[in-house]
Amino acid sequence: MIMFEKEGSKNEVEAGKKVETLIEDFKKLELDPDMAAFLLMTSGMVLMLNNNKNDSAYVTYMLSSALIHASTHVGAQTIEENEGTKH
Repeated sequence: MIMFEKEGSKNEVEAGKKVETLIEDFKKLELDPDMAAFLLMTSGMVLMLNNNKNDSAYVTYMLSSALIHASTHVGAQTIEENEGTKH
């Protein structure tokens, strides 16, 4: 998966690797991918909202940034799997 390669600080890279390990653990548990996604998104939003109770604009910004990053990552994987774009 390597979504969190060499971006950010050493701690951020390490945290990203831990998230990837958690996702692998979910696979070993044969947890439904949608449930795993729900758990991760819910946990992330609770953490974000608890730490930014008075800044809904920042929470919205971070949520939209996460969606953009995820979409870009999945789009890049799809292009690689299909050996480029087909227009």
